[in-house]
Amino acid sequence: MANAKRLTYPMTPDYLLNMAVAIGHSSTLLALFPRLASHTFLRFDLARAVQGVSQKSSTSRQPKASCMNFLRVFLLFSTVLIYSMTLIASLSDGINWPSVATNDLIAFNWRSQFDTDFFIYLLLSATWITWREGFTAKGHYYAFLSVFLGGMFSFPYLLLATFKADGDPRKVLLGIHFTRSCDEVDCDR
Repeated sequence: MANAKRLTYPMTPDYLLNMAVAIGHSSTLLALFPRLASHTFLRFDLARAVQGVSQKSSTSRQPKASCMNFLRVFLLFSTVLIYSMTLIASLSDGINWPSVATNDLIAFNWRSQFDTDFFIYLLLSATWITWREGFTAKGHYYAFLSVFLGGMFSFPYLLLATFKADGDPRKVLLGIHFTRSCDEVDCDR
């Protein structure tokens, strides 16, 4: 293992241009490689190439239905799986999950790390749901459910959101913040 060669990638302008197009924005590439900021010709070429790619992709803004259908099937499968696992856990260990979760958190081991990571994810998800619903009472109630029920609430919530949004991922992500002006090409700016 000590004699293994490191893989290196050529830092040619063509490679960087292709990388910028793959990333999707030239400023992201320049942030990753600050030394490139001094090369104004490269910055201009990257910006022009990315602009050309985004103009081509903006004409077909509607996603393929098969991608949304895949997400819906995945959410449906996940919902059935999490309810099944919850039923099995409840039958074998009882329904006192707060005691189990608290004991796992205060053990300070890998299970604690995983539970902490998951709890932070639940809080982030709850924040998004509250924002998506416009910080209304309904949004706060949904956020509460998403923290305490996790996927048992969040998966069906997202599944229903995909149907309410007619399969448009922008509507799913933005919720009440989506406007008809988002259909214009310059909405992303």
